[in-house]
Amino acid sequence: MRALPQLLALLCLATLPLSLSAQPAYPWQKAYSEVLPQGGLKWTPEPFAFEAGSTVRYIDFEKGSDDASGESKDAAWKHHPWDTAATGKSKAFGAATPATYVFKRGSTYRGRLVVPENAAATPDNPVRLTSDPSWGTGEAVLSGAERITGWTQGAHPGMPDSSKVWKAEIDFLPRTLWLIESNCTPRRLKLARHPNWNESDPNDLMSEWPVWENPEWWKEGKMVAKVEGKNRHKGVDRKNFTRAAADYQDATVWTEWGIVMGSPYPARVEAFDEKEKYAAFRGPWTWDMLEKIITGNRYHLENKAWMLDEPGEFWVERKGKTSAGTLYVRLPGDASPASADIEAGRRLNMIEATILPPTVISGLTFRYNNVHWDYFIPSWAHPDLKNGAIRWTGRGSSLTIRNCVFEHVTMALRASPRSAADSFGTVAFNDNQVRDTDHGAVTLDSNFGKAEDAALLASNPLAGRTEHVDVLRNKFERIGMRIISGEHGHCVDVRYPVTSHLAGNHLHRIAGWGLAVFGGKPSSGAPNIRGMDVPFSRHLIHHNRVEDVLLKSNDWGGIETWQGGPFYVFNNVVINALGFKNWTFKPGDTKSAGSFGHAYYLDGSFKNYLFNNIAAGRNNTIGTKGVNITGLQNIFSFENWFFHNTFFKFAEVTRQQEPSSGRSRYLANVFDDATRYVFRHTNPKDDAPDPNASHYTQGGTFDYPSLAYAGNVFHKITGRLGGFEETGFIYDTLEAFSTALGKVRAQAASTGTLATSPPLRDPAQGDFRPAAGSAASGQGFQVFVPWGLSGVVGEWDFVRNAADPARVLDGHWSMTPAYAERNDYGKTRRYPLTGTGITAENYIAGPLNSWNPASAASLDGKTQHFSLAHSALVIPEAAPPAAAAPTTHDVEWARIEAPATMTPGAPATFTVTLKQALPEGEKLFVDVHWLAKDKFGGVNAPALRPTPVSDNPLAFRYTFTPKPMKGLARLQIVAYTSAKSWNEKTRLGRAAIDATAPANTNTTADLRTVDIGTGNLLIEAYIQTTATEGTLVRKMDQAGYVLDLDAGRPRFTVKDATGATLTHTGESRANTGKWVHLLAELDRGGGIRIYQDGKTAGSSTGPVPTGSLANSADFLVGGGPGATPLAARLVARGTLADARTTIGELHAWQFDGPQFRDFAGNDRRKQNAAGALTTP
Repeated sequence: MRALPQLLALLCLATLPLSLSAQPAYPWQKAYSEVLPQGGLKWTPEPFAFEAGSTVRYIDFEKGSDDASGESKDAAWKHHPWDTAATGKSKAFGAATPATYVFKRGSTYRGRLVVPENAAATPDNPVRLTSDPSWGTGEAVLSGAERITGWTQGAHPGMPDSSKVWKAEIDFLPRTLWLIESNCTPRRLKLARHPNWNESDPNDLMSEWPVWENPEWWKEGKMVAKVEGKNRHKGVDRKNFTRAAADYQDATVWTEWGIVMGSPYPARVEAFDEKEKYAAFRGPWTWDMLEKIITGNRYHLENKAWMLDEPGEFWVERKGKTSAGTLYVRLPGDASPASADIEAGRRLNMIEATILPPTVISGLTFRYNNVHWDYFIPSWAHPDLKNGAIRWTGRGSSLTIRNCVFEHVTMALRASPRSAADSFGTVAFNDNQVRDTDHGAVTLDSNFGKAEDAALLASNPLAGRTEHVDVLRNKFERIGMRIISGEHGHCVDVRYPVTSHLAGNHLHRIAGWGLAVFGGKPSSGAPNIRGMDVPFSRHLIHHNRVEDVLLKSNDWGGIETWQGGPFYVFNNVVINALGFKNWTFKPGDTKSAGSFGHAYYLDGSFKNYLFNNIAAGRNNTIGTKGVNITGLQNIFSFENWFFHNTFFKFAEVTRQQEPSSGRSRYLANVFDDATRYVFRHTNPKDDAPDPNASHYTQGGTFDYPSLAYAGNVFHKITGRLGGFEETGFIYDTLEAFSTALGKVRAQAASTGTLATSPPLRDPAQGDFRPAAGSAASGQGFQVFVPWGLSGVVGEWDFVRNAADPARVLDGHWSMTPAYAERNDYGKTRRYPLTGTGITAENYIAGPLNSWNPASAASLDGKTQHFSLAHSALVIPEAAPPAAAAPTTHDVEWARIEAPATMTPGAPATFTVTLKQALPEGEKLFVDVHWLAKDKFGGVNAPALRPTPVSDNPLAFRYTFTPKPMKGLARLQIVAYTSAKSWNEKTRLGRAAIDATAPANTNTTADLRTVDIGTGNLLIEAYIQTTATEGTLVRKMDQAGYVLDLDAGRPRFTVKDATGATLTHTGESRANTGKWVHLLAELDRGGGIRIYQDGKTAGSSTGPVPTGSLANSADFLVGGGPGATPLAARLVARGTLADARTTIGELHAWQFDGPQFRDFAGNDRRKQNAAGALTTP
């Protein structure tokens, strides 16, 4: 629970312990990029420094010998001991000895290192793979390629211009090939393709691809081809398909798809129809169709001999099912390869680990790995499809990769726990350069297993995830241009670490999103995910620069956050987030943007603080190609703060899809040049249907009182201002928008100012400083940004609630098991305080939030207080639903007996009885689908396993728990038989079952409240008082806790149900009449502590009560003698240590953090302005 009283901001400053201008004490106090005064960032990596442990071994692949000692530069090994090709003393070197392995600079290592599972090291003495600048010249290269020699002239039958084709016999199967030009620059050769195309439009890399015709693609079955009884997409092109079917059969097609994302993926052409001129192929995710191939999607073909028809291409013919083949090539200019340096990808991964000891990889260059031969199958269909220069699939305590170069690889780092039982410790990817990759740059995944892992995930908060991730000061260029199916060419993808820090990264020319962090836990109703309790998650994203992103995909952001925060996103720059969609682009149509890319995207993300960020587009003229549609997009998202940001040149500057949960604040931002909307926070009723906004449903109950719009500056708004109401009404003017907010009693409704002259100096040229006399000057605010803690159960800022001053809104966020599907997060419980004797006059100007003039509550010290009734904390367990009467569904070959109704979240049982035995080889399969108003919704429970019925061998009983789904109206049991696989059905039967209202799953087992049991406790408060005694926070009867004043000093008391009590009184007076920050914590393993204004005010080590503090008393805030203004208050079921922080860091962040400065580091308390920069 957070509650802090506020009066004058300057009164807080005297107690501040440090400044960002001082030597940084905490990671977030550094900039990680050089900050340019006009609003730019310059990449500033930390230099490489050679480090070695006590045991050192030297490796020189080109001149070393495995029979040498390896102990000196003159006795270097040829192979690393982890290489399967190692022999002699290198092979014999024990994995139990942590060593520093030094690779010679100027030497290229050609091999694959597989980390032994018994490799040993410690954090203080890690394994090191590195180079020494004093040994060799140039780069220490680990290459995944082999140099090709032995060229002869010769072409495959059917290749045009056969006299220009050269070939070489090879004992491996490369899908990647490079020509190393005279200046040592690698030039990627193209796998033979049709038609020949180039990237002539930097904003549309597929502009020269042909286009699918696909007439009436939206009609069910219209664009479906049957191939060996399986449904496949049709791709129709009557203009360009002019050859015989055999020429297209088994080619690889790269195609866009829709409705959104659309990242071109590779698939095998499984059939071709010469008459109708279509190719047949699978969809992007699985072996089935899924998604749509739409009129206007682009494609090209590759990987057929006849397509080797221009210089700069190659093709490989495999010899049967062996790993050998013939490589055919035409070099640029049709030069002879006889004397050329040609590198062909051989190895998929250069370093591969399952169980990794503490490891540091530094000062190395990784180049030229291969991709899986069947690169056109679904990404999950073979483990080697997801490869990288460094691949880690297992567990380990720490991995640091720094000062390395990764170029012309599929991915620099791809890591994922092997199972839910595995986890990673700390992963750091810092000061590296990554360029010209196929799949992405850095992927750090999680693994939460399956339903049977529910108990493990519920008991171990680190199961399947990473403790901490650093991605700092890296440079990424031309990332993700040839993906595997089901991926999108994302640059950095970090999933569900406990904490993360992404800063100082510079990204340029990215196929998918730029930077993305997933926090908390996934959105899922699956038992293993729903049962997870994730009390703590905290993520920092700052001083990153992203330019030219979403070049081959859409519906993503330059910088993204997902799921549970808090996320602190500040001082970033995103320029030209595209997301072009050729299939929706209509030239000249002023209602069709044809793009769906976002500078910043809260993609189902909650508890975000975005401030001091810059977002800039290059084109917002709707009806032209390459429109930058949105500066800030969010979906389902709430509990967010957007302040002091600068947005320039967008069509729809901010978008909120499914905005009904409210709890969003737009404060002191600059919106310059908007052509359609500034605030698209509803689904505009007059617009054409927008498939991108399909998550939005009209007629919901919107939480208007939690909205805040104030202090924003608008300029050159040639479109409409926007809307926020469930009606979809759009307001044309600032005045009308503000009036409407006032009518629904928003927490702040003034919205802002319309500038008559440009508020920014020269944003088109990258100067985002305020112009002279800017309307933005003086418009900034102070906004309280709490530091993320563990197990927060209540957070109150005491800003006046215009709809009900006696009700204080709760803004806490903590992902209990009640958080399942993200579209239902808005229904999770919050705990507003109810005031006794409180009116609007009780609120005064406070020091924490200046965006509302009534931002602290003042109590009279007599009859006024706030409370939370204990009854609001307890939800009775739902009674199990009454068993529904069974019904029988008869089909030709079977009988399905099932309840008349089923309840999502409650176990259900049904029986399938065969009318006669199935023929030999034919098997019974059963799935459960779900329907939304008789329309197919999806699979609810696939591949159910039966329990045989003992007295009837033809009967099979199934028990499952239906998953709650948004819009679920009916469940459908689907029983079928097949002699082959599930998608080749011999017999089919269905039974539709009505779905009743879900059981009450938000029970006491799901709740984490201020009624503390046997765990830890933290109370934070900000008060101003002269009283000598009085209650600050209390929940106590036979057991409980109290934070109060005793002779003016803070006193903290805890008592368990046995009567065991521990009390401690702080050393300093808190009743000085100034604003005081108090924090009290109960650590069951260490006692109780009190902190005042960021410093220790004493502690007591015990004996600590070990029993439960739970009680039935109401939770009280304030009360007793003495007037006490309150500005913020927080209660958490965890200590500072549980939140991996200290009182110094918390106090520094909350009272002198980056939110007190602008993008350039200027102190906003001295000179403030709307937007990211304050100083002209």
